[in-house]
Amino acid sequence: EELVYEVGRALVHYRKKGSGFYPQRLDFLRSILVSGKRPVVRNKCIVLDMLRHPRYDLVLHLMNGEGGEMDRRDWLLTNFRSWPQYDKPPIVRVWAKGDDELQYHNRSWELCALLCAGRDQSGADYFVQSKIPPYTLVASYSRVHAVHSSGGITQDCHLMCCVLKKTMLISLRNVYYDTVVIDTVFFGSIEHWALLGDILEDFERLKALVDAGVSPRKQEEELLCSILRTLTSLLEFSHQSQWHPDITVLLKLKLQPILYDILEMEHDPMQLIDTKRFKALVARCFSFLMQDRTSMILRTPPDSMKHGAHDGNVAAVAGQDKTDIMQSFTSFINGLRSTEEMKEALEQEHAGLTNEITKLYDHTNPTDPDYIKERDRAIESNKPIPGGFRRNPVSTERFLLRCLSHCLSADHLKDWDTTQYVIHMLSEVLTSCQKAGPKELQVMQELIASGGGTRLCVDVLCGRPGLETVKETLTLAGLLLRPNNKVVQRSFTDYFLKVDDVDLWLLFKELLEAVSM
Repeated sequence: EELVYEVGRALVHYRKKGSGFYPQRLDFLRSILVSGKRPVVRNKCIVLDMLRHPRYDLVLHLMNGEGGEMDRRDWLLTNFRSWPQYDKPPIVRVWAKGDDELQYHNRSWELCALLCAGRDQSGADYFVQSKIPPYTLVASYSRVHAVHSSGGITQDCHLMCCVLKKTMLISLRNVYYDTVVIDTVFFGSIEHWALLGDILEDFERLKALVDAGVSPRKQEEELLCSILRTLTSLLEFSHQSQWHPDITVLLKLKLQPILYDILEMEHDPMQLIDTKRFKALVARCFSFLMQDRTSMILRTPPDSMKHGAHDGNVAAVAGQDKTDIMQSFTSFINGLRSTEEMKEALEQEHAGLTNEITKLYDHTNPTDPDYIKERDRAIESNKPIPGGFRRNPVSTERFLLRCLSHCLSADHLKDWDTTQYVIHMLSEVLTSCQKAGPKELQVMQELIASGGGTRLCVDVLCGRPGLETVKETLTLAGLLLRPNNKVVQRSFTDYFLKVDDVDLWLLFKELLEAVSM
C-alpha cells in the first residue's frame, strides 16, 4: 500500500514540477490490478483510495476537458513520431517530447479500464464513470476518429490512433457495457448511436484490408479484434437488459451484412491475420445476432447480402442507410414516449431532477455528517458509496448562473433544444421556490434576473424560435415577475431600453393574430 502511494506522490511531483511524463511509472499501478485475466480486488481498492484523494488528481491524465485538452490531444496525435520505440522493450523506451504525454494519456485510460475489469463491490464503476462520463467518452473517440480519418496523416499517427481507439473501446466495454452500473439513458441516446457509427466505420475500413489480401499490422489487428469484442459485449448486454428490442434489431441490421461478408470471404482470415482469436470472435459476435426471435427475419441471408453481390456500401446492402436508421430510431422513441408508463416515468424523473437541483448543495457537500457516516461505512464494508464519492460542493445558485451564462454566450442561444431545456428548468426551480414561500421565491427571482434571466427571455423571444420555446419563455417571464417583483420589473425595463425589440413586438403581433383567428 505504501508503495502505491509513493508512486502516486512521485507522479504528482513530476507533473507539478513540469519535468515531463513518465508512462513507465504508471505501468506499475496497471500491473498490480490484474493477475492473468482476474482482477486483484485488494490492490484495486488501494489504487482507488489513492486516486479518490484530491491530492492525487494529477496521477491520471485523461484529457477530457472541453476545448483545450482535446485540441492538444489532436495535435499530439497528428505530430506523433516515436513509433519505432514500440519495437523496444518497455523499460528502455525513450519518448520524444509530447509523445511521452500521449503515452501517459493512453496508459491513464488503460488504468481506468482495468479498474472496472470484473464485477465487485469496490465502487470502481462509480469512480471511473465520474472521471470518464459517457458523452465525454463519445466525444474523445469521435475526436480521435476525426484525426484518424483525415487525409495526409503519417504512419506513426495512424498506428497511434489504432492504439488509442483500442484503449477507449476497452474502457467502453468495462465501464459501460460489462458493469452493474447501467446508464440506460446513454444506451438509448443519439450520441451512443453515433459512436457505433464511428466504430463500424473503423471496422469496415480494417475489413477492407483483409478483403484486399493485405496483412494488417499488429495494432490494426488488435483494433479489429477489440471492435468485435465491443460489438459482442453490446449485443450480449442487449439480451440481458431491458433495452428495447427495436434498437437491437437496428443494430443487427447494421452488423449482419458485414459479418456475412467476413464469413464468406474468398481469403482465409487465418492466413491474413496471425491470431486464432479472429474467427472465434466473429463466430461469437454472429451467435448473438442469431439468439432470439428478433433475428428470425435475418437467419437466411438474401442474395444481396452475400459476398460479391454489393458495391461495398454496407448500409445500402442492408437497405438501412443513415437516414433510414435515424427515422426508425426516431419513430421508436416517439412511440415509446407516448405510452402511459413512459409518461409517468418521465414525470417522476422530472420531479426528481427538480428536487436534485433545488437541493444541489445538500447532495454534493462532502462535509455533511450523514454522508461522512455512509462513506466510512461503505469503505469499511468494501461497498460503493451511496450517491457516489463527493469532491467539491456545488450550490444551486452557481449551477443556475452557469446555465444562464452558457445560453447567453456566443451563438449558444440558437441551440434551441438546450435553451428551451434551461428555460424549462428555471421555471421548475421557481415553481418549487413558490411552493416553499414568498421569501424563497423572491430571492430566486432576483438571483436569476441578475444572472441574465430577463435578458434570456427577451433575446429568446426576439430570436423568433418555435412555438413551444415561446410558450416556455413566456411562462418563465411570468414566474420571474409574480406576484409583483419590482426588482425584476426594473431589470426588464432597463434591458428593453438597450435592445432593439422590433422582432419581439412582431412576434407578439403574430401570436395575437393567431389567437384571434
